[in-house]
Amino acid sequence: MLASLISKLKDMDNKQARIMRSLYIFYVVLVVFLSGLYILNPDPELSLYQRLTGVIMIAAFSMMTFVVKKYYKRLLKIDYTQSVYQVMKIAEKRYKFWEKKRLATLFVFVFLVDIAVSMVFNGRYLPDSLTWVEKTLLVQAVYIPVMTISFFLGWLQWRKEKKQILDNIQALLKDLEDSSN
Repeated sequence: MLASLISKLKDMDNKQARIMRSLYIFYVVLVVFLSGLYILNPDPELSLYQRLTGVIMIAAFSMMTFVVKKYYKRLLKIDYTQSVYQVMKIAEKRYKFWEKKRLATLFVFVFLVDIAVSMVFNGRYLPDSLTWVEKTLLVQAVYIPVMTISFFLGWLQWRKEKKQILDNIQALLKDLEDSSN
């Protein structure tokens, strides 16, 4: 069972590292693109409001770029030669659905993107007959359900791919702790 669990961990961590590397590259390209579009673009018709919207998007995606890079590097440095208990204790944190450190960062990212999306739609795509508050509420009526559905889909994916592994890790940790007492 232990060898099988460690093998699953290695496979899942390698898969996660590939995903994080791809996501990192995507975010870098996106930040460069947004920087060119909103900051470096000399177009005089690009208003200060639009540039500010771009800066907020760039800040959000830059933050996530650094977070993803840090997580990717952490995945590459996993040392499976440590004691079984240490490997499992570290893996337990990694396989939880919510890691408290990531929660605050994710909240800031979602909030910044929310502000930027609201600014984009308030400034351009919604009818002028609506007030700023009505436009913002309309954007939120779409944004909040999209984020809720995304959260739910992420949870379903975690449950399908990682929950069983987390349960096995926690059972093994309990056995190790019980046997050491």
